[in-house]
Amino acid sequence: IVMNYAHGGSLKDNLQKISRMSWKKRLFILNSIIFGLTGIHQLRIVHKDLHSGNILMCNSLNENDDWNISLISDLGLSQPINKHSLKDEEICGVLPYMAPEVLRENSYTEKSDIFSFGMIMWEIAAGEPPFNNLSHDINLSLVVGVRPQIANSIPQFYASLIKRCWDMDPSKRPTAKELLNI
Repeated sequence: IVMNYAHGGSLKDNLQKISRMSWKKRLFILNSIIFGLTGIHQLRIVHKDLHSGNILMCNSLNENDDWNISLISDLGLSQPINKHSLKDEEICGVLPYMAPEVLRENSYTEKSDIFSFGMIMWEIAAGEPPFNNLSHDINLSLVVGVRPQIANSIPQFYASLIKRCWDMDPSKRPTAKELLNI
């Protein structure tokens, strides 16, 4: 796969800067991510390793920058969706971006990617990785439904979207296309 050079670094490297941007700019970044994820899912592919380190920023993030396009990278673990299960012999991905059903050794689906996207949404609001300062079993926490705390300062519509992406029941999570149309 060949893609454009993204000289702005990863989303993970820029979280603090992004968290200080206007909500309009943050939503633009998220929209470009969900646009890419919609395209991946329309091709009947599951990414399986979506996290802020795999989101590349096309521009450096200065206060005077216009809008910043993001690119989804590292499709090395992604797989096409077919009649056969996407259940791996090994669980792959990065905690805490892995969906609870994956940690319970169920199949990867598009909805697993949506859970990961919800964690990215939280990061963009908080300016740090989820569970960054906690030393506990993140694996167990995710399986039983523990999620990072959503600050009261986050707009209600945004907090509601995060919670929908984190739903324990994958069938209740929105699709990438539904998120794109919000």
